[in-house]
Amino acid sequence: MAKVALPPLARMALDRHLVERRLPVTPGRWRPDTPLIASLAEDGAACITSARLWNVLRLFFARTADLVDADGPAVAQKLRQASPHWMRHTHATDALVLSH
Repeated sequence: MAKVALPPLARMALDRHLVERRLPVTPGRWRPDTPLIASLAEDGAACITSARLWNVLRLFFARTADLVDADGPAVAQKLRQASPHWMRHTHATDALVLSH
């Protein structure tokens, strides 16, 4: 199983999400076949598709951009161009900076 470093706030959010789904928060007790992000179906057993996650994140960025546009048009423009790919690279860059 691969390990990914999570900032404390992200880990707290993940733990809260797992508790809501009645899943263990201890990594050693995780089942490899359990989806990290479940579908919105009643049982939450199926995983969300990558296309659906991409669309949810793009909508989040667009709505956030609309909210901050008046006070920070440059930030809003960056948010409108954001994508899950951008998030992966941003996280990797930040993790490398923090490790030095």
